[in-house]
Amino acid sequence: MTELNIYGQGLGKSLPDWQPKSAPQKVILKGKFCLLEPIDVKHSQDLFEAWHSIDDERDWTYFHIKRPQTIRQCDHYIASLSASKDPLFYAVIMATTGKAVGFVALQRIDPDNGAVEIGWINWSPLMKRTLCSTEAIYLLLDYVLGTLQYRRCAWKCDSLHEAAIKAAERLG
Repeated sequence: MTELNIYGQGLGKSLPDWQPKSAPQKVILKGKFCLLEPIDVKHSQDLFEAWHSIDDERDWTYFHIKRPQTIRQCDHYIASLSASKDPLFYAVIMATTGKAVGFVALQRIDPDNGAVEIGWINWSPLMKRTLCSTEAIYLLLDYVLGTLQYRRCAWKCDSLHEAAIKAAERLG
């Protein structure tokens, strides 16, 4: 039965024993098709090559920066992502090749309320619409909701980014 407040509005379950959760850490998340590891400059060459596997920057439209044009720019960019604690970035490593093919982040991390967002999803053409991309999201959800026991996890994307919206809907 749903609990009602003084205005007759339905309320969610009361959580009188709720305790803040641990913040996500720089851990390796292993799956069958991919693994996620804390992003590091060692991933720069792989990511640079993956991002340049197409001749245009369509995959960077909804980011605030352009695709790195040189490996030096890529090293600098990846180093800045690596230093960030929120967002907390993970490189996605494809199991079949052992190469980094994208990255993703946990952001707006709120351990007190057990809430976090998945964002900064940057899949290269090498991993789009693959089991690797699906599993990368699953690994993050399992880590956040299963291991860390957070109550909420949201998928963050630009409201005009149709491919991301369709992917989120497909994955539920």
